[in-house]
Amino acid sequence: MNIKAYLALTICVLIAGGCTKSTTTNDQQSPPPTHLTNGQQALPPTHLTNEFQGKVYRSLSGNGLKLISKDECEITADGVTIQGQYTQQDNALRVVIPTLEAKRVIYFTCNDKGLEDANGVTYFSSDNYIVQMRMLEEQADQHGEQVRKEKAMINDGRSIGSAAQQYFLESGKTVVAFDIDSEGAMSGPLAAYVNRVTKGTQVIAGQIDSNNGTFSLRSPDGKVYKFSSGGERLQ
Repeated sequence: MNIKAYLALTICVLIAGGCTKSTTTNDQQSPPPTHLTNGQQALPPTHLTNEFQGKVYRSLSGNGLKLISKDECEITADGVTIQGQYTQQDNALRVVIPTLEAKRVIYFTCNDKGLEDANGVTYFSSDNYIVQMRMLEEQADQHGEQVRKEKAMINDGRSIGSAAQQYFLESGKTVVAFDIDSEGAMSGPLAAYVNRVTKGTQVIAGQIDSNNGTFSLRSPDGKVYKFSSGGERLQ
């Protein structure tokens, strides 16, 4: 074998050996990628987030606590939002916020509605906050309806009292009797002045005396209203 042929054979052996070694090394260091069911390549495992990350808690007064990452948060009080940090400690959250003088620490205890601060104020989770707001709206509606009914009864008493005074003035009499049927229609001399009052109103004391007399009505929901002879509410 001449020198040129020997060198050519040596180079081929080295190249072949090097390729085989390289392929084996790559196979050992880079195992076949794992694929998910949707065909995407699986990513390496990352740090798991805690159960509070991404949640928002709000009080009925408008204050709030937003947990924007695994350890960062935003706390809002009186319309001012400050960024801070939090950690979970057993059944509580420890929130640290910076101030001009030093850091301030606020503790929130977990409960079935969300979180509760040291002053006993509940910061509701998103679902519970919606429930609470609906309850408040229903209470406001009920209160508004009750106020409307009460105003109607007061107006009815004022109208009857004014009618009685007009009747006394025109007739010269000092006593007048009246009644109200189930539909709210007036009867008696005062019907000429007041045609109708709130449906369901009942007369308890249906005689009015001009000399410091009184009369009483019962509202459709059972509440009793007492008026002076001039229609001023007494109780």
